[in-house]
Amino acid sequence: MKYLYLTIALTLSCLFAKAESVKFIMADSAYNADNFAQAIALYEDVIASEGTSPNVYFNLGNAYYRVGKNGKALVNYERALRLDPTDNDIKANIEFVTGRLQDKSAQNNSYFSNALSKFIGGKSSDTWAVISLAAFILLVVGLAAYFFSESVAVRKAGFFASIFLFIISLLMGYFAIKAKTMAKSRSEAIVVVPAAVMSTSPREPKSKREEAMTIHDGCKLRIIDSLKVSTDSVTVLWFNAATDDDNRAWIKASDVEVI
Repeated sequence: MKYLYLTIALTLSCLFAKAESVKFIMADSAYNADNFAQAIALYEDVIASEGTSPNVYFNLGNAYYRVGKNGKALVNYERALRLDPTDNDIKANIEFVTGRLQDKSAQNNSYFSNALSKFIGGKSSDTWAVISLAAFILLVVGLAAYFFSESVAVRKAGFFASIFLFIISLLMGYFAIKAKTMAKSRSEAIVVVPAAVMSTSPREPKSKREEAMTIHDGCKLRIIDSLKVSTDSVTVLWFNAATDDDNRAWIKASDVEVI
């Protein structure tokens, strides 16, 4: 009897997996037929019912780009890149769409800081962790050579190699933690409306003096703080956010999507 139950369970799991793959195939078919609105709905259904993956985010981003929603496209490309930071196609699409935005980005950090962040983010936290573990294992080998070898040359090599590998192991461990933090960060958002007016305070601007700036679809912001404001029994979430050139103001959360 237990074998019968096992067979039934395996059959059901295979059918369920097949059903999940059918949804993705249907979404791809809709995209290939230029029915991008349907493809968007199907890809989002795949995410809701089957979970996330770089491919589904990437394809969803493509579908949003084809309907002219650059912000939504970039949100999904960025999410795909966080899951697979080594995918060059995702990077190329981000660069392509970013180049077509009305608001051009500016680097507000030093060249070294930007280069380091790009370097760390170029690999997943798991990859950095594996390198750190490999360096630690070699460190143990080096220590064994230093303590147990009868050759002076081998002991010296083991000693200096151990110091080097200790530093590498710690550094790669830091990169792993940093990469994981970057991948899970909720501090970045992208404008997903054609134009958004940022305010000097967390409320709708009542005059031009209260308007800080106007930003457009696809502009990336760094979220610094958030505040819920209730007016006439209606509660609105506002983000205090900064642009690439460090201009700070308030924006309605409904105008952006957190990556």
